[in-house]
Amino acid sequence: MGDIHMPLHVGDDNDAGGNDKRVRHFSPTSRSGRGHVTNLHSLWDNLVEVKAAEDPDQLGDELNKKISTVEKRRWDSGTVEDWAIESYRVSKNDIYPGLPEGPTATVIPLSRNYYSKMRPVCDKQLEKAGVRLAKVLEEIFAK
Repeated sequence: MGDIHMPLHVGDDNDAGGNDKRVRHFSPTSRSGRGHVTNLHSLWDNLVEVKAAEDPDQLGDELNKKISTVEKRRWDSGTVEDWAIESYRVSKNDIYPGLPEGPTATVIPLSRNYYSKMRPVCDKQLEKAGVRLAKVLEEIFAK
């Protein structure tokens, strides 16, 4: 369920899901002016992945509190294919705009506020995955 909600797992920019697009990222806690070079996919894996400094229970509680009844009802609907298409659109509308198309040999410098711009997108994907996982588990255990 988590993989289908990671936009670069279903996105396509002819860059192997971001693995062939090199970027320079400035973490919110970085004091270095140089940033960190990685690929776009790894960067997003780290946005999604709960850091050791974050308490996963606390993050889950915070994300759960943000989910409205309307969102929950909307996210409960659809099929796995619909959810994959939705994540594909997130990659096209939120992640890839402003980046060169396809694989890159040179490193693309991302804006210093990239993390703060993308973390809400990431959080929304985590919220959707949680709601949908709960739905699937409820269906399985109701049988």
